[in-house]
Amino acid sequence: MKKFWVAVLSIVCMLTLLAGCAGEPGEQGAEEEPVKIGIIIPLSGPSADSGQQMRNGYLTALNEIEANGWILGGKKIELIFEDGKGDPATSVAALEKLITRDNTEIILGTISSTVDVALAEPMSRYEPIFGCTGGASVSVEEAFGDAKWFFHYHPWEYDNVRSLGEALIEVGGPGKLLLAYEDGIFGTSNVEMFKEILVPQGFELVKSLPFKSGRADLSSVLTQAKNIEHDYFIWIGYPADATTMATQMKEVDYSPKLTVGYTPGWPDGFGDLPEGEYMTALGMWSPTVPTPETEKFVEDYTAVVGQPPKTYWAVMAYVNLITMADAINEAGSTDKDAIITALENGSWDTPLGNLQFHQSRVSPHAGFDYQVLMQWQDGKQEVVAPGELATSEPVFPVPAWNER
Repeated sequence: MKKFWVAVLSIVCMLTLLAGCAGEPGEQGAEEEPVKIGIIIPLSGPSADSGQQMRNGYLTALNEIEANGWILGGKKIELIFEDGKGDPATSVAALEKLITRDNTEIILGTISSTVDVALAEPMSRYEPIFGCTGGASVSVEEAFGDAKWFFHYHPWEYDNVRSLGEALIEVGGPGKLLLAYEDGIFGTSNVEMFKEILVPQGFELVKSLPFKSGRADLSSVLTQAKNIEHDYFIWIGYPADATTMATQMKEVDYSPKLTVGYTPGWPDGFGDLPEGEYMTALGMWSPTVPTPETEKFVEDYTAVVGQPPKTYWAVMAYVNLITMADAINEAGSTDKDAIITALENGSWDTPLGNLQFHQSRVSPHAGFDYQVLMQWQDGKQEVVAPGELATSEPVFPVPAWNER
């Protein structure tokens, strides 16, 4: 009997020892399990240039996070990139994969309002934390409503239009506007916004002309615009339209006092295009912005990518990931509600300015709420308004084509 109990005790001790040994690697493995973050951006298609800039921005942020010892005392971040192609159906399929197959609970990215509207319904079923970088249309704001898991980094279109009016007043004063807009959600939703915000600021909207984004020939729209009296020509479209606009404006000899491209990004190399000289852009940021945060970001991005950033989408992606990682650290875990609380209470000084999420017309988590006006001068994108951020004086009115 004594031998029996000795044997039982030995087995119990052995099982306890084995359980302890098995538990330690298990706990270590849990600590080493990375935090998965899904990213939906257009790496191909019409907005691929902007999407590639975003990818590089995320990698710059990841490099900084790694250099600081990762998050939560050593937990790594795994970025899972999905190419949404700027296409609603493709982006929805990417979301389904990230949620159901990759088991991600945090989604970042996007550029297009049309894509964001399409993502709203499936997002509402899964309710991941969504750090949305694009989609300025109020249609997006209405689609996501007051969802507590939705954080919108990009200014809403009414913020953009207000910023545009303030900048134009600073550059040349109130005047007559002619608006050409792509006939999708992004463009059409802005027409009424221009009437609502710019007319009370003293502007007159003399004509609105729709066009198909991505078309190789926009000369008919530009010829119509040329024959209408106005001061400012504002075109709302996508990066794929920029080169066509600039070159065909010269072809039809159309040169208003100022041309402003209201577009989410610009094609690579646009600054080298002779016809692009003096084209003005409404955007969030330029590498020339004279702040310490911008200088550091440009230096870090260049070290990681091998060349400096070209559009604000690069820095938008960087801020997107850096603030999310900081919120996870502040939360002390990957608990969804704790991360949401940390994002709600956070304040960050970024290359885009200070970020604090706040209540907008609908969303409780609106991010940045202003844009700057930039102009290509000698192939370089200079900030020309507002004055406190300006790196150059605006060229206004722009000289006619035969005087350049």
